[in-house]
Amino acid sequence: MADVDQATRYRRVKRLGAGGMATVTLAEDTVLGRFVALKRVHGGGNDREMLRLRRSTMSTVTRLVCI
Repeated sequence: MADVDQATRYRRVKRLGAGGMATVTLAEDTVLGRFVALKRVHGGGNDREMLRLRRSTMSTVTRLVCI
């Protein structure tokens, strides 16, 4: 795949939700032509919190890919 400008690749559609550590946004991937969920992590968490968030995110991604 050719280099893609990440700032313009995703067109934000709407905010899906937010919590203490991250915000999730529905976006359209303009390269692949499909909808995706973008998770933006808020900085400032300690290592333990970031590890928990990473595990939670990977678990969710694994479930979505297996569907």
